[in-house]
Amino acid sequence: MVMNKTFSAILPQQAYDAKQVQANEAQIADKHNIAMFELMNMAGQAVFDLYQHHYPSTHALLVLCGKGNNGGDGFITAQLAIAQGINVTVIMLCHSDDLKGDALKAYQQLCASPYASEKLELVALVSDKAATNVSEQVAKVLAHTIDQLTARSENESALGGNIVIIDALLGTGFYGSLTEPYFLLCDAVNQQVTNCRTPIKVISIDVPSGVNATTGEVALHAIRAHHTISFIALKKGLITGNATSHTGELVYADLTIGESFHTAISPTAHRLTFDNIPQLNARTINSHKGTIGQLLLIGGNKRFPGAIKMSAEAALRSGAALVSVCCHKDNRTILLNNRPEIMLAPDNAEVLFSTYDNSKTKALIIGPGLGQGRWAQALFNGAINFIQQRKLPAVIDADALTLLAKSPSLYQHWVLTPHPGEAAKLLNCSIEEVEKNRFAAVQAIQQKYGGICLLKGAGTLITNGESLSINTTGNPGMASGGMGDVLSGIIGALLLQSNTQLQATQLAAFIHGLAADKIAQQQGMIGMLASDIIERLPALLNQYAFNKS
Repeated sequence: MVMNKTFSAILPQQAYDAKQVQANEAQIADKHNIAMFELMNMAGQAVFDLYQHHYPSTHALLVLCGKGNNGGDGFITAQLAIAQGINVTVIMLCHSDDLKGDALKAYQQLCASPYASEKLELVALVSDKAATNVSEQVAKVLAHTIDQLTARSENESALGGNIVIIDALLGTGFYGSLTEPYFLLCDAVNQQVTNCRTPIKVISIDVPSGVNATTGEVALHAIRAHHTISFIALKKGLITGNATSHTGELVYADLTIGESFHTAISPTAHRLTFDNIPQLNARTINSHKGTIGQLLLIGGNKRFPGAIKMSAEAALRSGAALVSVCCHKDNRTILLNNRPEIMLAPDNAEVLFSTYDNSKTKALIIGPGLGQGRWAQALFNGAINFIQQRKLPAVIDADALTLLAKSPSLYQHWVLTPHPGEAAKLLNCSIEEVEKNRFAAVQAIQQKYGGICLLKGAGTLITNGESLSINTTGNPGMASGGMGDVLSGIIGALLLQSNTQLQATQLAAFIHGLAADKIAQQQGMIGMLASDIIERLPALLNQYAFNKS
């Protein structure tokens, strides 16, 4: 829903590197005869509108400004606030002499405002010597702001219940680590938000300070915002990985040139939404088991029956016509309990891939509950040879990813589904390195191993080496055992029904997260089980995934 003409909760499908916006925004604005300072005023207006939309009863505002254009946006926001009779305190991490260009112009405009003497308080922290006192000073400023709110309000109900901080410290050009005094100020803000008895809300301009808008890397003590407003184009680093826990509610303001920007500049990623998820062709009236095909699943080592069973059930519920499972013989009874539709395949690698009739197999899943021992290794080696000889699509998941990392190979028809820990093994690096730049990690895995790589986590990433998608569904309730096994089953089933492996993977990730979102809406996130997802799959796939035309 569009909340205000200057900003919207509806985000664009396209996502960009921050440098793309920085390099092209002036040129696009010039085509519309819009000066960059006018864009800055539009940005400040959008921030102020967002603030008023969520916190209309708040009587005081704290604006944190750096010396760049992000700080300029903050100065404009402060000017709009004092013009509305709102008491504003501005903390500047620079001297006014350090300001240049449009940021300086915005500062001068703020200071020249007829309301500045009455409604504006400026606090400048201008040197490294002052850095050690930042935390103490911020605490004092926030306490002063609270006092202002209390003194100028007639009763508690008029307070609006919040103090609002506008984060205009660092913009989309930030990368690396926060330096003094920035990290002290950001840490102090986070501490105040956590510990202050009066609720404090933070609105970040374009990007929470300390977050890399391109890679999603989060610096130590980066601002944790409640709202982030992204200008002109959506920056891809804000919508995946650890950055998502810092942006809060992400909204978008195109500053009147967004559409032109999207038309002129090619994005580096796309968000998967209801409007662009791949569609499956509706089944013809004479469809049968053979036309859809058999899915072979391999896993479920001794003591690990649940993973392969959930994967198999998810595959059945996602439209796989025939599901055959190779698991440890001790798990067969558990596997078939209440699920007679599952067929059993031999649990011996040599038999499975030599004498057993696999002619109906059109796709394969290997990994859920597979383990790492001799039995697992023999099945893994056999499966890799089998799919490569027949050029079959396959899903490589869980323990199979660890085995693949030990013996890397290149294949263009598989889907690799690592979480960050498994991704680190595949790339022989640390989990921290993966999370610093998830985009680079997913692309590196795809280049090294081929096929499709799906990197799990908030804002799951999917690439085939040519395009990159960011999934928009899912929630923290999915942080429980078996979720990845269910996802593998969905992908495997859709490999039998999609035109390409990429489409199958994109659709599977979207529906998997959508099922979790539906559950969270009805019962909350706590206690969500992987098996709960399975029961939702048929209805969601039939509602959203099939081309009805």
